Amino acid sequence: MLYTDKFIGENYFLFFYENIKKIFYISTTILLLLTTAYFLRGHIYFYYLTNFILSENDIAKTSIVPTERTINNNIIFNDFKTISNDIFTFNSPWTDIKEIKEAEINAGEMNTTVSFESGNLINFSCYENDIIIIGAYNKDNIKMITKIFDLKNPNDNHEFTEKIYNVSPNNYKFFISKKELTKLAFALPMKAAMLLTESYIYHFNNDRIRGFQYDINDGVHLDVDNKKYICSILIKAESLSQDEIDYIISTIKIKNDLSQ
Repeated sequence: MLYTDKFIGENYFLFFYENIKKIFYISTTILLLLTTAYFLRGHIYFYYLTNFILSENDIAKTSIVPTERTINNNIIFNDFKTISNDIFTFNSPWTDIKEIKEAEINAGEMNTTVSFESGNLINFSCYENDIIIIGAYNKDNIKMITKIFDLKNPNDNHEFTEKIYNVSPNNYKFFISKKELTKLAFALPMKAAMLLTESYIYHFNNDRIRGFQYDINDGVHLDVDNKKYICSILIKAESLSQDEIDYIISTIKIKNDLSQ
C-alpha cells in the first residue's frame, strides 16, 4: 500500500512537473513572440515609412544633415548698397539696383524685393517669431517630443528645427533604442515636408543672428532669426559666391539689433 501510494505520488509529481515545464515553455514562447512583435512593430513601421510613405526624393532630402559653418565677418566690398526698412537692414554686394519693391504682407510682416540690372535678385521677408511650431501639439505630446529630442527650450523654433534636420534615415540600425526609433518615425515626414534642398544644409550662429542656408535653383535660401523675428531670404544670381552670401549674412541686422 505504501509502495502504491509512493508510486502514485512520484507519478503525480512527474505529471505535475512535466505540465509545469510545458506551461513554462508555452508562456516563454508567447512572451518571446509578444516581445518580438512589440520590438519589431517600430521596425516594420520604419520599413513602411521609408518604402511606401516617403518618396525616393524625400529619402534623398532627409538624408542630408546640417553642416556647421562659421560666417566670414571680415569680407569687404568697397562698393555696396545698404537696403533697410523698419524691421531689417543689410548690405548688398551688388550696386546695380534696378528696382526695390516693398509690401506689408500681414501686420508686422514686411517683404522687400530688390532686383538688379544684372538679373540678380534678393527677396527679404521678416515677421515676428510669435508662432511656436511645437505649440501645435497637446501638452502630453509636447512633453514627449521634448524628451525624445532633448530640447532645452521647447518654445525655441530654431532649436526644434535643428533637431529635426539632424535626423536622417542613415541613423537607423536594427538594434536601435525605442527613443531613437520614435525620433526617426516622427522627424522624417516633418523634415521631408520642410526641406526643399537636395544637396546641402548649412547651419550658422553669427553673434546677432542664427540660421540655415539651403541651395535652390540659381541661388540660395536663408532662414535667419534673432529670436524676436524670423527672416526668410531668397538670393538669386547667375554666379553666386559663398563670400557674397557671407557678406550679406554678416551685415544683416534685425529689429532690436539695429542700434548695435
